[in-house]
Amino acid sequence: MNEIKLKNGNEVNLREAINSKDFICISKLAKIIWPEVYKNVIDDEHIEFLLQKYFTLNNMKKYISEGFKYFIIEENEPIGFVSYKTFDDYIYLDKFYLLEHFRQKNIFKNFVENMYKKTKKPLKLNVNQKNQDAIIAYLKIGFTIEKEEKIKLNDKMTNIDFVMKYKK
Repeated sequence: MNEIKLKNGNEVNLREAINSKDFICISKLAKIIWPEVYKNVIDDEHIEFLLQKYFTLNNMKKYISEGFKYFIIEENEPIGFVSYKTFDDYIYLDKFYLLEHFRQKNIFKNFVENMYKKTKKPLKLNVNQKNQDAIIAYLKIGFTIEKEEKIKLNDKMTNIDFVMKYKK
């Protein structure tokens, strides 16, 4: 599961994030990727709030203490990251982000298929309902919409998501 094949036959590697240097790398990637991915989905204030919530060193360490694992996706250099948590009956795929140049190369699809094959557990994720590109991509590889979920972040912000599930 440490290697993922690309459309062109090349591979990317997953390396578990284990130290501050790794988490700083993930934080830097998030600050590049998130504004681009979410620019037409949520406003800048919301993006900045979520970057602070999910990608500060202390908060990532907190999520690890709650059972989340983080991995850096590399092709000679870091190109993205993933985090997930394993539950008894499913795997919650919390984050999967790639630099723009590496999207649409089957990296996510191969990750999902390999994870499912390895664990035999369904994968679940949340996706903002306004993130149509992601929803279409998830549906295309076999995810289904399980339910709607509203997540209150603070007095001004609420995420309205779909919970999606992958099970072959």
